[in-house]
Amino acid sequence: MLKKINSNIFLTRGDTARFDVSAYTKTRSVRVPYEFTSLDVVTMTVKETPASALYLFQKTGYITTVEDTAVMRIDILPSDTSDLDLDTYYYDVQILIDGSIDDVHTIITGELTLTYEVTY
Repeated sequence: MLKKINSNIFLTRGDTARFDVSAYTKTRSVRVPYEFTSLDVVTMTVKETPASALYLFQKTGYITTVEDTAVMRIDILPSDTSDLDLDTYYYDVQILIDGSIDDVHTIITGELTLTYEVTY
């Protein structure tokens, strides 16, 4: 089960989770949805602590359309979390505009809490 509260995610360990990432730009203090392109690279990184040198898993998003707007979808697979402890981890989602390492933006930060599963 996937549950999101603000930017915090609660997920049953070993379950599949899919969620969409949107981004916005500001034009004259008006929020405008950012239109993802096929050159943009969106990456979700999950670590034990924000300062950890190594990540537990990393996922790359792919473009899909929701209500006529291009969004990035991220899939967390059962194998990504099945061997992790029931605990709270930290994640961020970054976008490399046009795939450029010179144009990187962190668009979401939060906690990923893995909850228990009953059925194995």
